[in-house]
Amino acid sequence: MEFDELKRYLFNLPESRLEFPSGTDTMVYKILGKGFAFISWQSDPIFVSLKCDPIVAKQLRKQYPGLVPGYHMNRTHWNTFFMDNEHIPDEIIFQWVYDSYQLAINELPGILRKRILKKITNLNENKS
Repeated sequence: MEFDELKRYLFNLPESRLEFPSGTDTMVYKILGKGFAFISWQSDPIFVSLKCDPIVAKQLRKQYPGLVPGYHMNRTHWNTFFMDNEHIPDEIIFQWVYDSYQLAINELPGILRKRILKKITNLNENKS
């Protein structure tokens, strides 16, 4: 996957914001303060950490070579992969990003969660 393609996808998720809370070497994408994607974009190769359901995370690590427990993260709830990993198709990466985004939404207080889910529903209806 191309890095610019991933960034475009992340920017286009409703309410997604880019922050650099730990300096310029790590991009953190958040939704209303909840991080869902951490990208070490100045590393070679670039690596990405995404939130994941713990049971699913273990299954995915067995299925995809190079997918490892979250680097510098809670290793139960986060997975990390390198952008140059040819074993992971782009559509799978997009799904993982979206799943991570959804997990972050689920952590939001009820009224904020409802607002975001309504915005997502409206966007999806407009695409149809």
